[in-house]
Amino acid sequence: MSVAWRVFALVSLVIATGCGGGTITDIGDADKPGPHVLFFNVSPDAGPLDFYLDETRYAASVGYVTGLTGLQQFVDVPFLDDENGTYDIGARPEGGGEDTELDLVAQALARDSNIFVTAFGKVLIDETDPSDNDKIFQVLVTSLTLTRPNGNKARIIAFNGFIRSQSNINVNMSIQTPGDNPQFKVTDVAFGSFKEAIVDSGTFTYQLRRADVDDSVIYAEKVIDLAPGGTYVVFMSGIEKANVGDPPTATDPAITFVEIPSRTDQ
Repeated sequence: MSVAWRVFALVSLVIATGCGGGTITDIGDADKPGPHVLFFNVSPDAGPLDFYLDETRYAASVGYVTGLTGLQQFVDVPFLDDENGTYDIGARPEGGGEDTELDLVAQALARDSNIFVTAFGKVLIDETDPSDNDKIFQVLVTSLTLTRPNGNKARIIAFNGFIRSQSNINVNMSIQTPGDNPQFKVTDVAFGSFKEAIVDSGTFTYQLRRADVDDSVIYAEKVIDLAPGGTYVVFMSGIEKANVGDPPTATDPAITFVEIPSRTDQ
C-alpha cells in the first residue's frame, strides 16, 4: 500500500538577535488569526521546560513527551508583521530566568499557521566524545499543514528524537508495523526532523527501528488505535541502552503517539 510522505527539514538554528528568521508581510490576511503553536519536550535529560516567545512565557513546566496524554490544544499567539520583526523562541529549565536559556531561535510566524516548537537532544554533553556533537540540545520551529485526512485514513507525523548510546553517532530511524514487508512505514527520518504519512485508521502495532542495515533491532513497540480523520505526532525518543538487559529507566527508547487537532480549512 502506498504511503504519502513529506520531509520537513531541520530549521536552521540561530542565536536570536532580533533578525535572521525573516519577516512575513501582512498583505490581505488581516482577517486571519495569528499563529497557532504547540510546544513539545523531547529532551530526555532537560527536565520540565518553560517555553518563551520573546519575554512572554507561553508554556510552563512542559514535561518529557512520553507523559503526554489526550488531545493536545494549540496556543494562539499574536502575529508579528514586518514592523515588529521575528519572535525569539526559546526553552528554559522550569522556573529559570533569561540567563538559563538552553537554546534560542529567531523565527517569523505566519498568520493562521500551525507551528511546532520542539526541544530535543541532550543538555549534558560529554565534550570528550565526538559522537555527542550531534546530540546537543536544540529548539526546532516547524510549520506544518494539518488538513484532515479523508475517509478512514489518519495522518501520522513522525519526529526522530532518538539518541544513540555513548560513543555511537545518531542514525536515521523508522516506525513501522511488524514484519519485513510492513503494511505501513515512515522510514529514514533524520535526527531532529519530521516526516509524515497517511495511513489506515484502526488498531495497529508500530515498532521503532533503525533505518539502516540494523533495521532488525526493535527498540520499542506501541499499540495504538488511530481514529478516522485523526492527526497524530509520533515521537521517537529516548536513549539507546548501552547493554542489552540493562534495567529500565525513564529515558528508555519509546514511541509516543500524541493526538492533535486536524483542520478542515487548509
